[in-house]
Amino acid sequence: MNFKLDKSYKLCSHKVIEAVFEKRQGVKQYPIAMNYLEIALPTQKSLQFVFSVPKKRFKRAVDRNRIKRLLREAVRHTKWPLEEFLMQNQRQIAIFIVYLASEEMDYQTLLTKVDQLFQKLKHELEKKEPKL
Repeated sequence: MNFKLDKSYKLCSHKVIEAVFEKRQGVKQYPIAMNYLEIALPTQKSLQFVFSVPKKRFKRAVDRNRIKRLLREAVRHTKWPLEEFLMQNQRQIAIFIVYLASEEMDYQTLLTKVDQLFQKLKHELEKKEPKL
Protein backbone atom coordinates (compact mmCIF):
# COMPACT_ATOMS: atom_id res chain seq x y z
CA MET A 1 0.00 0.00 0.00
CA ASN A 2 1.41 3.31 -1.12
CA PHE A 3 -0.33 6.33 0.39
CA LYS A 4 1.78 8.90 -1.44
CA LEU A 5 0.37 11.26 -4.03
CA ASP A 6 3.54 12.79 -5.41
CA LYS A 7 4.23 14.72 -8.59
CA SER A 8 4.19 11.61 -10.78
CA TYR A 9 0.43 11.30 -10.13
CA LYS A 10 -0.22 14.77 -11.57
CA LEU A 11 -1.65 14.81 -15.08
CA CYS A 12 0.04 17.65 -16.98
CA SER A 13 -0.33 16.69 -20.64
CA HIS A 14 -2.82 18.97 -22.41
CA LYS A 15 -3.32 16.39 -25.14
CA VAL A 16 -4.30 13.70 -22.64
CA ILE A 17 -6.63 16.09 -20.78
CA GLU A 18 -8.36 17.01 -24.06
CA ALA A 19 -8.66 13.33 -24.94
CA VAL A 20 -10.32 12.63 -21.58
CA PHE A 21 -13.07 15.12 -22.41
CA GLU A 22 -13.43 14.01 -26.03
CA LYS A 23 -14.19 10.41 -25.03
CA ARG A 24 -16.58 11.44 -22.24
CA GLN A 25 -16.39 8.30 -20.11
CA GLY A 26 -17.31 9.10 -16.56
CA VAL A 27 -18.87 8.20 -13.25
CA LYS A 28 -20.64 10.46 -10.77
CA GLN A 29 -21.15 10.38 -7.04
CA TYR A 30 -22.53 13.70 -5.88
CA PRO A 31 -20.74 16.09 -5.21
CA ILE A 32 -17.97 14.70 -7.44
CA ALA A 33 -17.87 13.86 -11.14
CA MET A 34 -15.01 11.87 -12.59
CA ASN A 35 -14.09 11.69 -16.27
CA TYR A 36 -11.53 9.08 -17.18
CA LEU A 37 -9.75 7.62 -20.15
CA GLU A 38 -7.73 4.46 -20.46
CA ILE A 39 -4.58 5.61 -22.23
CA ALA A 40 -0.83 5.01 -22.21
CA LEU A 41 0.59 7.57 -19.78
CA PRO A 42 4.09 9.04 -19.98
CA THR A 43 4.92 7.66 -16.51
CA GLN A 44 5.25 4.30 -14.75
CA LYS A 45 2.24 5.07 -12.52
CA SER A 46 -1.09 3.47 -13.38
CA LEU A 47 -3.09 6.60 -12.43
CA GLN A 48 -2.76 10.31 -13.07
CA PHE A 49 -5.15 12.96 -11.76
CA VAL A 50 -6.37 16.51 -12.41
CA PHE A 51 -8.58 18.24 -9.84
CA SER A 52 -10.98 21.05 -10.69
CA VAL A 53 -13.33 23.27 -8.71
CA PRO A 54 -15.42 25.65 -10.86
CA LYS A 55 -14.87 29.37 -10.40
CA LYS A 56 -18.56 29.85 -11.13
CA ARG A 57 -19.51 28.13 -7.85
CA PHE A 58 -16.61 29.31 -5.65
CA LYS A 59 -15.52 32.86 -6.41
CA ARG A 60 -12.66 33.00 -3.92
CA ALA A 61 -9.48 31.16 -4.86
CA VAL A 62 -8.93 30.31 -1.20
CA ASP A 63 -12.14 28.26 -1.19
CA ARG A 64 -11.33 26.50 -4.47
CA ASN A 65 -7.83 25.62 -3.29
CA ARG A 66 -9.12 24.27 0.03
CA ILE A 67 -11.59 21.96 -1.72
CA LYS A 68 -8.89 20.75 -4.14
CA ARG A 69 -6.60 20.07 -1.18
CA LEU A 70 -9.34 18.06 0.56
CA LEU A 71 -10.03 16.12 -2.66
CA ARG A 72 -6.34 15.31 -3.12
CA GLU A 73 -6.14 14.07 0.46
CA ALA A 74 -9.26 11.89 0.01
CA VAL A 75 -7.84 10.45 -3.23
CA ARG A 76 -4.51 9.80 -1.55
CA HIS A 77 -6.19 7.65 1.10
CA THR A 78 -8.59 5.74 -1.19
CA LYS A 79 -6.69 5.20 -4.45
CA TRP A 80 -4.74 2.07 -3.52
CA PRO A 81 -7.40 -0.63 -4.33
CA LEU A 82 -7.95 0.89 -7.78
CA GLU A 83 -4.21 1.30 -8.31
CA GLU A 84 -3.55 -2.33 -7.36
CA PHE A 85 -6.26 -3.50 -9.78
CA LEU A 86 -4.74 -1.44 -12.61
CA MET A 87 -1.20 -2.62 -11.89
CA GLN A 88 -2.28 -6.27 -11.86
CA ASN A 89 -3.98 -5.84 -15.23
CA GLN A 90 -1.19 -3.61 -16.62
CA ARG A 91 -3.55 -0.75 -17.42
CA GLN A 92 -3.20 3.02 -17.09
CA ILE A 93 -5.92 5.67 -16.82
CA ALA A 94 -6.06 9.45 -16.75
CA ILE A 95 -8.66 10.88 -14.36
CA PHE A 96 -10.20 14.37 -14.27
CA ILE A 97 -12.08 15.03 -11.02
CA VAL A 98 -14.59 17.90 -10.82
CA TYR A 99 -16.28 19.11 -7.62
CA LEU A 100 -19.95 19.84 -8.41
CA ALA A 101 -21.53 21.11 -5.17
CA SER A 102 -22.02 24.79 -4.49
CA GLU A 103 -21.09 24.46 -0.81
CA GLU A 104 -18.05 22.98 0.85
CA MET A 105 -18.39 19.52 2.40
CA ASP A 106 -16.53 18.14 5.37
CA TYR A 107 -13.57 15.83 4.85
CA GLN A 108 -15.23 12.61 6.10
CA THR A 109 -18.11 12.99 3.62
CA LEU A 110 -15.67 13.64 0.77
CA LEU A 111 -13.62 10.62 1.80
CA THR A 112 -16.61 8.28 1.62
CA LYS A 113 -17.81 9.79 -1.68
CA VAL A 114 -14.37 9.42 -3.31
CA ASP A 115 -14.16 5.84 -2.07
CA GLN A 116 -17.60 5.05 -3.56
CA LEU A 117 -16.57 6.74 -6.80
CA PHE A 118 -13.40 4.65 -7.08
CA GLN A 119 -15.42 1.48 -6.43
CA LYS A 120 -17.79 2.44 -9.26
CA LEU A 121 -14.84 3.15 -11.54
CA LYS A 122 -13.18 -0.15 -10.69
CA HIS A 123 -16.44 -2.00 -11.40
CA GLU A 124 -16.75 -0.26 -14.79
CA LEU A 125 -13.15 -1.06 -15.69
CA GLU A 126 -13.65 -4.71 -14.76
CA LYS A 127 -16.45 -4.92 -17.34
CA LYS A 128 -14.31 -3.46 -20.12
CA GLU A 129 -11.32 -5.02 -21.78
CA PRO A 130 -7.99 -3.17 -21.78
CA LYS A 131 -7.46 -0.80 -24.72
CA LEU A 132 -3.71 -0.24 -24.47
